[in-house]
Amino acid sequence: MATSNIDQQEYSVFDDEDPELEEATMSLVEHLEELRMRIFKSLIAVVVGAVIAFIFRVQIMNFLTLPLPKSADQIGTGRLITTGLAEGFTVFLKLALAGGILLAIPVLLYQTWAFISPGLYEREKKTALPFVFVGVGLFVAGISLGFVVLQYPVNWLVSFASTNFTELVTADSYFTFVAFFLLALASSSRSRLY
Repeated sequence: MATSNIDQQEYSVFDDEDPELEEATMSLVEHLEELRMRIFKSLIAVVVGAVIAFIFRVQIMNFLTLPLPKSADQIGTGRLITTGLAEGFTVFLKLALAGGILLAIPVLLYQTWAFISPGLYEREKKTALPFVFVGVGLFVAGISLGFVVLQYPVNWLVSFASTNFTELVTADSYFTFVAFFLLALASSSRSRLY
């Protein structure tokens, strides 16, 4: 008799905590269908952002090459070098894709939050939301700081072995370095929060 009272007390404790779970339940197929639609919407946002970034590709490239020192121009053309037939095109595609992801970040975050939030309790939602906003703010601050200080490592790398080598900075290597450098600073500033 005593064990049945304990069992009833345990079940009543769990029943009091789960009223939110009872109101919204989905099957595995419904979860996968919702995930598919949210990924599809996110991809559409990235493609639209990439098209917009591709339209402004020259302005983006000019902005990102501001930290590049004049001493990196060994040929005297004032432009970056491409070594392959399609390298110029692929560099513009990479810039457009990176710009598309950057422009689509609000949509990506919303779709992620809309998929995850139904599975959270109200107190968890209230706790998580400030971290999301602060994390995004720190990410943007990290990218901004990275762009401001980008000229120092670029200058150092260009001039490091200038007495022994002629540095020909290709467009692909430069933009790959810029992307990794900015992403590393943005991620490290955001990770301090967590």
